[in-house]
Amino acid sequence: MALLTANKLGVYILRQDDVYQTSPITITVAANTGAAQTAINTLDLPNDHLWAAVNSSDVWLEDASTDRPNLYLHDVTASSHTSKSANLELAYAATNSTLDFSTAVEEVVAKGEQCKSSTYTSIGANSWSITVDGLISNEALGDGTVARGSEIFDMCNTGEYIIVKYMLDTTDVSGSDENDTVYIGQGIIESANISGSFDSTQTYSATIRGYGKLYKYIN
Repeated sequence: MALLTANKLGVYILRQDDVYQTSPITITVAANTGAAQTAINTLDLPNDHLWAAVNSSDVWLEDASTDRPNLYLHDVTASSHTSKSANLELAYAATNSTLDFSTAVEEVVAKGEQCKSSTYTSIGANSWSITVDGLISNEALGDGTVARGSEIFDMCNTGEYIIVKYMLDTTDVSGSDENDTVYIGQGIIESANISGSFDSTQTYSATIRGYGKLYKYIN
């Protein structure tokens, strides 16, 4: 039995010449990054397309050189891949957040003998979203030349794809620390608002709609 004492949420963006990431990141399943690079070369991706690798257990792999989630830029002409993990910056942190994950259950009616029928259920699509309150921006991104921490409305308006990490601080019943459980995925800011009284600290609230799977992340 485990006790979840706190959660932390970070919203990451790509700090690269102030360019918005308006296309989804390609996720490749491979045993390691090298195998993922080989697989990416066969997908006919467009030039300068971002991709990341997860293993067969749906764990998002880490870039060992930066200790950040792996993220690579594909060069179709040279079949080469440039690591962009170092350009992945924490843009926002949340003081209060909710992670919603659901699996659709579909019901099918099958006709049997003597006009009898039975219902069967099957597992449908997964979906997830994150609702955050008290979202605090990080103005000091990278070298300070690209300040995007306060541009959440632009990110929402342009449909930018972001990366979110949701961490659960886990302890067992005896009070001993266990390994933190971290989920990671890419999403789109579905809605955003800002509130605050005159001459006071203002915070953002937002809803992030998940795109694709929600993965485990181990660092």
